[in-house]
Amino acid sequence: MVVPKADGESGRRPALGALDDGRLRWVDPLHGIPLARYFDRRLSEELSRSARFTRPTSIVLVQVGFDRGLVGLAQFNAGHALGIMVASIIRSTCREFDVVCRRDEDELGIILPETGQAGAAAFTTRIAEMISRALSQCGAEVGGKTPTLSFGTATSRRGEQTPFELVLAAEEALLRSRRRCAGVEKAA
Repeated sequence: MVVPKADGESGRRPALGALDDGRLRWVDPLHGIPLARYFDRRLSEELSRSARFTRPTSIVLVQVGFDRGLVGLAQFNAGHALGIMVASIIRSTCREFDVVCRRDEDELGIILPETGQAGAAAFTTRIAEMISRALSQCGAEVGGKTPTLSFGTATSRRGEQTPFELVLAAEEALLRSRRRCAGVEKAA
């Protein structure tokens, strides 16, 4: 039984279109997931909670797209279809309290509360396998180009990092992953 709170809220998780203030400005209508503003706000909240309860919080950034060769409408349409599929797979894999958001055109961000580095790595491996399987089943190749998938993870152990520092660490890991995918290793 869900007991209503004094302010009239039921205590249930808000519907996708009713995040926080009831306006759709938080949700990407194409992918059906919250936007970067919501990611930033929730990351700040989760890091505060992480510091308070001395538990880890991890983030995973997923970048999906086509490296080279596609231009114009073909890239636009293929990118959107691919983004929708990847967002759907990630949402189906996440726990109820994990946060999946669209950070920009080709990047999704996932906040994994109470998840350490090993858990984030296991999550990344699991979704990479699921996405690869889905791509091979649907023959996701456009204009002879196969989509690329890159991941970046970062973990804050007890809220000791700011949201900016944690996202920066994940972005750096994502960049290293993209370079490996492209065969361009950074000199040490």
